[in-house]
Amino acid sequence: MDQSNPAMEGAVAVRMTIYLAVLLGCGKQDDPIEPIDQSTFLSEYVQLFCEKEEECEDDVEDCIEEMTETLQRKVEDEDCAFDGQLAAECVAFAADASCSVWAEREDECNVSVICGA
Repeated sequence: MDQSNPAMEGAVAVRMTIYLAVLLGCGKQDDPIEPIDQSTFLSEYVQLFCEKEEECEDDVEDCIEEMTETLQRKVEDEDCAFDGQLAAECVAFAADASCSVWAEREDECNVSVICGA
C-alpha cells in the first residue's frame, strides 16, 4: 500500500532546495578572489585607496605618497602576519565601492586588519 503524502514530499523538496542553495552559495557567480602578495597589495591598494579618496574628498598625489610610506612600513614589519586573501578582497573593495560604502567600511581594510593585529 502506497502511503505517500504529497504535502510531506513538497516540504522535503523545499528543504532540499534551500539546503542546496545554501550549500552552493545561492548561485553566486562571481569569480573567487585569489590571494595576492605584499608587493601587489602595496601597489594596487594604495592607488585604488587614493583614487577613492580623491573621488570622495581628497588629493590623490599627497595621498599616494603618504599611504605608500605608511603601508610599506607596516606591512614589512616583522609583526605583520600578512593576509593575502584579505588584501586581495580589500583591493577589490577599493576598486568597486561607492563613496558612501567606502566611508562606512574603509576601516575593514585597515593595515592592522590585513596584518592580523
